[in-house]
Amino acid sequence: MDKPLKLTEEVRQSLIGREGEAMSASVELGHIKRFGEAIGDGNPLWVSQKAAKNAGFNNVLAPPTFLRSISAAVPSVPELGHLSRVLDGGSEWHYFVPVCAGDQITAVSRIANLTQRTLSIGLAVFATLEVTYTNQHAEVVAKQRSTIIRY
Repeated sequence: MDKPLKLTEEVRQSLIGREGEAMSASVELGHIKRFGEAIGDGNPLWVSQKAAKNAGFNNVLAPPTFLRSISAAVPSVPELGHLSRVLDGGSEWHYFVPVCAGDQITAVSRIANLTQRTLSIGLAVFATLEVTYTNQHAEVVAKQRSTIIRY
């Protein structure tokens, strides 16, 4: 059996900043409405163009958690391929600009940090990923910071 790769400082530094492929998606009105129904949120801003316009928006708004449905490609890390199990360590979100029906959203993820720990189950690497979501006007609409645990 091969000895697991130790995350040296050299390997760590070579991986920090690595980006995943940019992924884009159109925000469709029907998708927003179905998403609102699925999460049990009947906010009129998610379903009514009239309510959105009365609130000063150009179109129906997407609920903040809607961005979870926009795919973001995780950067490729073959250096850690021997750690085949993956856990979601949680995430935090920051929102800057509302997302509306008709927007084109692009998500780009990058490795922000890596740490290695020895757990009861063996070697584990904690990867901090930052995903930046921008709209068609190059405005950052949100940022997600999440932790992925590979072991």
